[in-house]
Amino acid sequence: MKKLNILLVISLISIFACGGKNINSTNIDNANKDTADKIEQELEYIDDLSGFSFEDEFPNLAKILIVNEDMYATIKIYASMVVGEIGSEEKVLEILDLRYQILNDKTLTFVLEEYYFENEASVGYEYWDLVDNELKILGFQSIYAEGMFIDIDAHSFMEEQIEEYLSLEMKMYLKLNEAEANSRGGEYPYMGLEAYAEVILIGEDFINQFPNSDKKSGVEQTIFNALIPFTDYHKVVADGMETYCVDGLTYEFWPTATMIEFHDSFIKNNKDSKYFDVIYKIRQNTSSLSMDENYEPLPIYVVVTDYGDNYLDAKKITNNYLNNGIDIPHCLILNDNDKSVYVAAYRFFSNRVLANEAFEHISKTHKNAEIIKVNGNGEVIKN
Repeated sequence: MKKLNILLVISLISIFACGGKNINSTNIDNANKDTADKIEQELEYIDDLSGFSFEDEFPNLAKILIVNEDMYATIKIYASMVVGEIGSEEKVLEILDLRYQILNDKTLTFVLEEYYFENEASVGYEYWDLVDNELKILGFQSIYAEGMFIDIDAHSFMEEQIEEYLSLEMKMYLKLNEAEANSRGGEYPYMGLEAYAEVILIGEDFINQFPNSDKKSGVEQTIFNALIPFTDYHKVVADGMETYCVDGLTYEFWPTATMIEFHDSFIKNNKDSKYFDVIYKIRQNTSSLSMDENYEPLPIYVVVTDYGDNYLDAKKITNNYLNNGIDIPHCLILNDNDKSVYVAAYRFFSNRVLANEAFEHISKTHKNAEIIKVNGNGEVIKN
């Protein structure tokens, strides 16, 4: 068995059998074949002690996971905790922490993915719906793209126990994580932005209510990720038709297309949002690029305000602007003589007149702003 999964199984067994007390890390580091034998004995002990039958309660998951002994053991013990007696905040937090470990470990995803691709044709969607229902009971949900399974993420569960035992801060944090999970996946992940909007609003509410929370920085990053389709998007004009794409200078409809109705809905319904102004300003003056008769992009004039040392650095710059109500949303990677250049950009247009107008506006507050001409691949054109 893989060491990482052995460690996860051991920690699960220790919590289940020892009333929530973690075993000594030295013992964990010494995990070996003897430990694997011990795990099997403990699983039998748990069955006898609790009367819980994983195979009866979760027959479809049990059938799939049987090919991976350590993950089978992990989910079996975890499931017994989820459906068992939960009488304290400590117990709820332990289960949530273990769910987080299982999600991060990714082994469950790999096992499910392998089974899905090997058996999709024979078992059909109805069977996979049964698997999904069992996953949801355990606080997981399947993520799909192009109709195919690609991952699992968090799903709401244990609602009564969470409501009874957890603090408001933890309840809101869980709600945020679940909204973020709901925003993932799909052939066109930005065609529906309701979950992204929910993440922004829940995140804002969390920070307003718990400004000193140790989770604040993580919540802020979650908000920034959800802001991308609402701010870092642009119009693509071809054959007199207009579409909208998210992120970068992309002009391919799949998979970055979005629908502007969601931006209009956010503006209409969330005037109290901290990010209302930047979303509104970007909607009023949206970047755009135009295609020629061969559906090749015309030259693009990028209004650059800042440079970053790398992409993450440039992204921090745009996030900081958005967080302070300044509508500089685009983080772009340009290519200048085979060298990557990371920029924060106010707007970009194929129309030079519109680019000049945007430059005149932003240069009033950003004296180092400049216009850089690039082709559709982001390669700098010098002339």
